[in-house]
Amino acid sequence: MTRDQVLFFILALPAAALLNAGWHGLALHRFLVGHIAIASSRDLDDFRNLVRSQMRAALVQIFLLVGPYILFFLALYLRVLTSADLALVILPGVLIGVAGAAMKKLESRVQQLPVADPLLEKQRDALVRRWTRSPFFREDESGTRS
Repeated sequence: MTRDQVLFFILALPAAALLNAGWHGLALHRFLVGHIAIASSRDLDDFRNLVRSQMRAALVQIFLLVGPYILFFLALYLRVLTSADLALVILPGVLIGVAGAAMKKLESRVQQLPVADPLLEKQRDALVRRWTRSPFFREDESGTRS
């Protein structure tokens, strides 16, 4: 690969990460606009679908954020790039970090939505735990989605 091709991918991956963050941040915002509280099982299903989508987006985001560093070090090893090119990897990462901080605020607001029923609250809390502590959204042992 040529230097230009490597730099294209090193910059394209963070650009895709920004698009991914923006798209899924917009989904968080739309959820907040459409749901003042979790008041029904339908609201909880909407929340569950949002959590599933956010968790998948986070896995994609990991690839999009790690990819430029892998490409950089591989290109550095192959002498296609020099150490001076590291700034082209780090600077987009800073922008993504700022966008990520804004998304965390939205996530927190969604996770703390009021819940009308204690049973729904328990299910919401289980989903939030899964969202914040597990890399994959999967069926739990009882066969119910969580």
